[in-house]
Amino acid sequence: MERIRNRDGSSRTRDEAIALGKAKVAKVVQLIGAVLARRGRRHNGAGATAYVHQWMTQKPRVCAPSDTLQQAAAIMWDTDCGCVPVVDGQSRPIAMITDRDICMGAYTQGRSLPELPVSSAASRKIVSLRDSEPVEAAEALMQKHRIRRVCIVDADGRLVGILSMGDLARRAGLDNQAASIARTLAAISTPSPRQAPRLES
Repeated sequence: MERIRNRDGSSRTRDEAIALGKAKVAKVVQLIGAVLARRGRRHNGAGATAYVHQWMTQKPRVCAPSDTLQQAAAIMWDTDCGCVPVVDGQSRPIAMITDRDICMGAYTQGRSLPELPVSSAASRKIVSLRDSEPVEAAEALMQKHRIRRVCIVDADGRLVGILSMGDLARRAGLDNQAASIARTLAAISTPSPRQAPRLES
């Protein structure tokens, strides 16, 4: 059985490492939940329904499938974010490109960022939600798909915002949502098995 060596010279199996990681995540989530719950109790409007259009980051920067990875990376640098939505000609989200996608795209294809289009590395798994939906619906999608961001669209399917775990955390003290946010964080932070990347010849 494969064993993972620690910095102190000891080792543990992969299953033991995953179990330890889950325990650490659970402890962090418990602490975050306790802090957010104390802050949430100070909100004098607890119980009111919150909608994604109230919490989302509006008018996010976007890129096109034909843009280069260098252009996508520049947007992330300029806006201090880790992902950029990819939209079509009608401003409808069709993919998502993250800083990790950019790194892995360059690594697995062995080419520089200006040479690679966004379409070569962006994730085709796009998750979106109407801006009129409650925040709980966005949290459910994050938990189900184990993602940290959801594209928010209008009635015509055009991108109008992004709702992220960061947005949820910032609003937790204003709305009594601490427990559900902690559950969402726990769901998306659970480690999953990874396969080694395939290098193209």
